[in-house]
Amino acid sequence: MFGNPDHCRYCEKVWFNIMDIGSRYEQDVAVIGKRHRAAEFWGAESGDEALGKRYGVIGEPWLFMIDREGIVRHIFMGFAGLPEIEAQLLSMIKR
Repeated sequence: MFGNPDHCRYCEKVWFNIMDIGSRYEQDVAVIGKRHRAAEFWGAESGDEALGKRYGVIGEPWLFMIDREGIVRHIFMGFAGLPEIEAQLLSMIKR
């Protein structure tokens, strides 16, 4: 997920949805959070902005669903609810 749960309420909601799914599907999921843009008082982590640009991220939150082979299978641009994330994950696990 690209986002900033520290100051974006939608990012925070998506982050908690991802953490919930990650704990329930820990054998099938690796959760990686990247701070694409940062608040004025702290910077993005090294390389996060460049990675966001590489994937075309233009807002927050963006959630990329990437399979075991490293192929991006789905992108949620903006808020993604728990049912939507889980349904997409289950369709990927069944492949």
